[in-house]
Amino acid sequence: LRRTHLLVEHLVAEIDALGEAQERYRTECEAQRASSEKLARELARLQADNAGLQHKVAREHEIRIAAQEEKLRLEREIEMDSERHFNSCSSRSSLSLPGSPSVAASAPTMPYPNLHLPPGSYGTAFASLGKLSPQASFTLSAPGP
Repeated sequence: LRRTHLLVEHLVAEIDALGEAQERYRTECEAQRASSEKLARELARLQADNAGLQHKVAREHEIRIAAQEEKLRLEREIEMDSERHFNSCSSRSSLSLPGSPSVAASAPTMPYPNLHLPPGSYGTAFASLGKLSPQASFTLSAPGP
């Protein structure tokens, strides 16, 4: 009988210990579940932020490409106008009579008299556009009053 009583006490102690362990496990599971839900909300927020930033990067990329294309168009236009100006000055100087002052000598040196490029503006306008050389960049400003 004494042995049975010790066995029952031992089983009761084991059952109590298992009950306490089960309760600790339940508490840990609830804490892990709450942490998991918090992390899931944070992940969803970060994914939404990422999607917004991806759209912003795509828009900025399109703006950059458009600016590069506009810069190249303006450079080509300036080059063609400079060539036209040079050719017109050359053709005028070849028409002048020997011994008379050359028409080209009195022509303006700048093919764009209304184009004002402020000092130090070369290389600043489009230098941040990436692969384009800052030496090839320029700034256009509106003509003065």
